Amino acid sequence: MLKVLKYLYPFSLVGGDEDNPPAPNPDDPAPAPSPEQVLDIQKNFVRKDKYDKLEEDYRQLVSSILDGTEFDNPNGDQESPKASDLRKELYNPDSSLSNLEYVEKTLQLRKIIKEETGRDPFLPAGIKETPTEADAAAAQRVADILQAAVDEAEGDPEAFDVILSKKII
Repeated sequence: MLKVLKYLYPFSLVGGDEDNPPAPNPDDPAPAPSPEQVLDIQKNFVRKDKYDKLEEDYRQLVSSILDGTEFDNPNGDQESPKASDLRKELYNPDSSLSNLEYVEKTLQLRKIIKEETGRDPFLPAGIKETPTEADAAAAQRVADILQAAVDEAEGDPEAFDVILSKKII
């Protein structure tokens, strides 16, 4: 008579606790993961409640950035009402700004932010990112090209599109 043995993993997947995912059902017809896959799952496992909290925090952060409600400058002051209004106009999903209007408002917002905070929103920013002189020169070059296209268009959105296309090609 032939005896069939079930092989168990040498590590525990008994789940439900904070750091380990639940164990797979041994009667499940799906193929069993390899030990490397199981270790990867254990290493990268995040509990659903923690994931939901992080996702909600992310949504609030994005919303506050788009609304301008949580914008803090280095002095701890809130963003000016003019900058906040511009930001709301720019990032309002219901607005139908032309490219010319969008670029004009973006350049205005950049100017206000630079005056209020001393930082340029066209520069790279992050925890591990420090803008260089080359970055500052490139950001200013972009702003100058956009401003030149706005000036040459003289308020005509179609002309702006053509002029900007010629300048960036």
